[in-house]
Amino acid sequence: MKRLEQLKEIADESMAGLEAGPALRQRILSRAGGTHTVRTGRCWIAVAACCALVLAVGLPVGLNMIHSRSNSTMTVGSLGSGSAGRELATVDTDKATLTVTRKNAGSAQSILGDGLIRVNGRYYRQLKGIRIDSSFFGSSLGSVQEKCSDLTVTTTPIASTVISAGTEVYGVSGMSGTLVACTVDGQVQLFQRVTHAGNALVGGEGLADVLQLRGHVRAMSLSGVGIVEGSEAERLFGLLLSSASYDGSSNLSGKQVLIIELDNGAAVQLNVSGYRIGGCGVWECADFIDSFPRQ
Repeated sequence: MKRLEQLKEIADESMAGLEAGPALRQRILSRAGGTHTVRTGRCWIAVAACCALVLAVGLPVGLNMIHSRSNSTMTVGSLGSGSAGRELATVDTDKATLTVTRKNAGSAQSILGDGLIRVNGRYYRQLKGIRIDSSFFGSSLGSVQEKCSDLTVTTTPIASTVISAGTEVYGVSGMSGTLVACTVDGQVQLFQRVTHAGNALVGGEGLADVLQLRGHVRAMSLSGVGIVEGSEAERLFGLLLSSASYDGSSNLSGKQVLIIELDNGAAVQLNVSGYRIGGCGVWECADFIDSFPRQ
């Protein structure tokens, strides 16, 4: 049995040369010898029935094929196809930056909140208005064991000022030295590594350990100076890691803010005062500040 997709070709072959009307009827009558009126009438009816059957079967199938092709065309058109679709997606990803990143280029924007989590001696401060999808969660770091207002008076490994006991805490994939997260009432809460109560680096950590973001930087803005994006942002971030020198575990307040936006939709904040930046520890970074393009 031939496939339904070949029905059109089968019909074309079967019906080739046939035309509805008196000529067709005359041809049928001639072949019958013109003597058996009843038989030729039945033959005419049989031919008409065959034609009707072909139309009854073929028309819905043909319409269905047209409908399917139409739907396929609409779907591809709405999603984009080939290199053009991929190119558009790439452009959108490369150019899209968080609103706060762009605003910060003009005037300082703070994204650091008040909530804290301590995980095995490392402190993380809550980020305001910054969200990521839970698909970016890495390994579990354990559950919050205690919620208290002052983390310096508790010795439990995982404690928080804002997250209830029993809540699972995760490192953000590839950057748990900088960001941890948890889910509260269906919403992801994100926390950034910071200095707290004189506690900053742990063991032999360096800036690359507490800013574990290499390869993920999408944009950076320095308030009152400007914004850099894409490969230039990644290059400047590399300069920051290689040129900054540790200047202590105190907190730093300044009039400028450096926001580093990441490819998972998150961002971190560093405070800037002159050639010094503060996040987890204070770091001297003249080469980085001088190299940041003025706009």
